[in-house]
Amino acid sequence: MSKLKEKIYIKQWLDLKPYNSQVPADSYYLKLCNDVKKSFITSDQSFVFKGYLQEDEIDALACFLTSYFEDIISGTNIWNSFIRVYKRLYGRYLPFYETGEYYEQEINLADISFLIWYFMNTIQLERFIAP
Repeated sequence: MSKLKEKIYIKQWLDLKPYNSQVPADSYYLKLCNDVKKSFITSDQSFVFKGYLQEDEIDALACFLTSYFEDIISGTNIWNSFIRVYKRLYGRYLPFYETGEYYEQEINLADISFLIWYFMNTIQLERFIAP
């Protein structure tokens, strides 16, 4: 893989949104999104992402995870609706992942792990990645 471009731009961020024009909060979340991407491509585990995902998919993953954060912070409750229904149906908050102490309406490591697993298996079709 060649050198990755450094920034995610507003168009990529807005591609995940139900609206087309930038709102004031988007600047804040776009900055976070770029921080997430930077951590993906500069961490000791960056080879994992670079080995499975193309550059635009790494950008999409950063936007995807930042959108989860936005959902929790804004109280939109898309994520919390999912975990509540899953808990009601299966007696636990998430499939595959041990949640231990789990706090609804907060960021949980198990949520991030599940979302990365889900994204990785949705975006690429060549391999199945075990949780």
